[in-house]
Amino acid sequence: MAILAVRQDPRHPVAQPGRFRRSFVSATEWQLSSGILQGQGGVARYYQTNRKTYAPVSHEITAYFLGSLLYSHRISLETRPWDKSLLVSRALDIASYLDESAWHSQEATFPFEPIPEGQPAFAYFFDCGIILRGLIAAWRTTQNPRFLSRAVETASAMSNDFVRPDRIDAILQLPGKHPVSQGNRWSQAGGCYQLKAALGWRELAEATGQPKWKQLYLDTLERCLATHRQFLNAEAISADAMDRLHAYCYFLEGLLPEAVDASDRGRRASEALRWGIRLVNNALRDVSPVLLRSDVCAQLLRIRLYADGLGILPLDIDHAEEEVNLIYDFQAQHTDRRINGGFYFGRESAGLRPFVNPVSTAFSIQALALWEDHCHRRLQADPSTLI
Repeated sequence: MAILAVRQDPRHPVAQPGRFRRSFVSATEWQLSSGILQGQGGVARYYQTNRKTYAPVSHEITAYFLGSLLYSHRISLETRPWDKSLLVSRALDIASYLDESAWHSQEATFPFEPIPEGQPAFAYFFDCGIILRGLIAAWRTTQNPRFLSRAVETASAMSNDFVRPDRIDAILQLPGKHPVSQGNRWSQAGGCYQLKAALGWRELAEATGQPKWKQLYLDTLERCLATHRQFLNAEAISADAMDRLHAYCYFLEGLLPEAVDASDRGRRASEALRWGIRLVNNALRDVSPVLLRSDVCAQLLRIRLYADGLGILPLDIDHAEEEVNLIYDFQAQHTDRRINGGFYFGRESAGLRPFVNPVSTAFSIQALALWEDHCHRRLQADPSTLI
């Protein structure tokens, strides 16, 4: 039985290191050996348990997976069934895949997924931003200049191809980089969620010392601050509402580094962050009987912990503890290595949806790790570590 830490402050949560260690080890083994990492370094979007099939590779998902392995390498555990260097080695193989194979040299961008040469495809602004952040994370770890060079090319493609005076196009059709008409789904249209992708510009400014990249982030921030309250229908109770909560959490994540600034813009960012956390807290619980997504639970918990650590909003301990338990409940326990240790995508009235998801796993493990750090009073609220 795990020995719990003594609660000296009656309002400070208690760590459960044995529970977290088991979860972390199981999730990392799933990442390394389940088969979700396919071929030369691309990661499948999910494993579908009822059909026993992997979805196709996604370059965005691959970048999230890269960030997760690098983050996991930072976590210190008393016992590990693998050499920590394996996490970095596997992560750098994935970074090399993105740099060398996923990048479309003729179009000078990252398509949504691997495509046969000459075939039509799509590129997403959001995906490119997540890949940009993954490349920067790989560069921070290795100082390999080729990762930073590709990051600069990616950032340039984002600003040159997607950014318009009054908007950011969400999708471009390849070849030719023609904007795609906005659809009904949030991912097909521009919106405040794109602020998380714009974090890549801000982080590149820190890596290169070039202020033009931070200005692109700040321009995006201003647009998102002006429109974010229209992104959600707070009265909706539907699966689509839960999906939009997922996207809205991306906006809140994108606010974190600016919300600590003493400027007027920083004040407005912190106000939006506090307002948004309360909104998502209530909406998550209202919509959960219809659909509860593990990644939204993990996103909200991460945002709460960062906001508390940065001095923006004190942690709501009761709701945070509830989210911790919800997240743990999504982790699969199974005899099949393709399933065991991964986190299911979501739960609806009929039960768990049959998708074990690498992004749900990445977000969940980081959220639980941050929770343990908070319980031990060692949380370092650095937004650049956000997967």
